Amino acid sequence: DPVAPEKTISVRVDTADPVRTVAAATALWTRLVGPEVAGRFDFSHRPSIDGKDTYELSVVGGRVKVAGSSGVGIARGAYDYIRSKCYGQIGWTGTRVELPETLVDQAALVVTPPGPLQTYFNPVVFGYTTPFWDWQRWEREIDLMAIHGLNLPLALNAQEAISERVWLKMGFTQQEIDTFEVGPAHLPWQRLGCIVNHDGELPPAWHVGQVALQHQMLDRMRELG
Repeated sequence: DPVAPEKTISVRVDTADPVRTVAAATALWTRLVGPEVAGRFDFSHRPSIDGKDTYELSVVGGRVKVAGSSGVGIARGAYDYIRSKCYGQIGWTGTRVELPETLVDQAALVVTPPGPLQTYFNPVVFGYTTPFWDWQRWEREIDLMAIHGLNLPLALNAQEAISERVWLKMGFTQQEIDTFEVGPAHLPWQRLGCIVNHDGELPPAWHVGQVALQHQMLDRMRELG
């Protein structure tokens, strides 16, 4: 519904269950760096500052302690420690992280971003780059989003499945919809109103798969905050 001009929208990043938040961040970190490195980190939950993804980082007794207001906050804190000490890099082309045998203690440092929302993607990425990604590839992308502090990605998968349901209820036939649709790599431009009937149609199996994938993605994104 439209928001009245005098009203504001409050954004909060620390409304998730703390236990679930820590578990999600721990699982993410283990996926990225392996159990040996991840086992030297202790994660916990802390409140946000002004509704922003906040993390608190320290090293005590040779263990890295990261407290965050969301899974994204915790993940970003853990990766910021790795980068700040030049212990490795986690990126789109590979991962290399090597911790020294002894970690020097470090006083607590609290970090918060300039705003509550850090955006990611533009619409055409879903044509140029991601249209045929499976869950394994998306899982890694979501992990990479989190360690870079990104908490507002576009999530456009399965948009056509919902549109098709609406059009059928409006009285369009399946044949009319099929001849309107475009192939997966061209969907962003159809969404932008540029093209129709190019490399389509989208078979029912495509919609089923995209809906299932989108549910997996949204569950993980919400889990991490």
